Amino acid sequence: MASSNPLLQKLGAEPQRLREIVLAELDRLPKATGTQTGLSRSLNDVLAQAQKEADRLKDEYVSTEHMLLALAQIKSEAREILTVGGVKHDTILSALKEIRGGSASPIRIPRTNIRPCSGTAAIWSKWPGRERSIR
Repeated sequence: MASSNPLLQKLGAEPQRLREIVLAELDRLPKATGTQTGLSRSLNDVLAQAQKEADRLKDEYVSTEHMLLALAQIKSEAREILTVGGVKHDTILSALKEIRGGSASPIRIPRTNIRPCSGTAAIWSKWPGRERSIR
C-alpha cells in the first residue's frame, strides 16, 4: 500500500488506518496449510478489472493505481474498507488524472529488472490479458 500512499492521502484517506483495517481483516480469514491454493474468483475479478483500468488509461503496465481503481469497483470487503475510508472509484480517478495531468503513467520498468517471487507464474498464467501485461 506504500506506493499508493500519495494517492490515498490526496483523497483525504488515512493510508495507515486503511492498512490496519486490512491487516485485521486478513487475520480473520481462515488459514490453509498443506494444500495447494489458487486464485479466488474475486481476486481474479480484481486482476481482470485492473487490466481494464490500465488499458482504459492507456498504460503499458498494471500498477498499484490500477489495482486500487479495481478494488474500489469490484464488490468485496476491500471495497467496503475503501468506502469507509472515503475512497471511491470516481474520486481515485479524478485524483489520478490531476496527479498525472491527464497523461499515461510515466513509469516504465525494464524487463531485465523484474524478478518475480515464487508462485508468481501460477498467478500470471491465469490472469486474463496477461499477454499484454508481461513484456
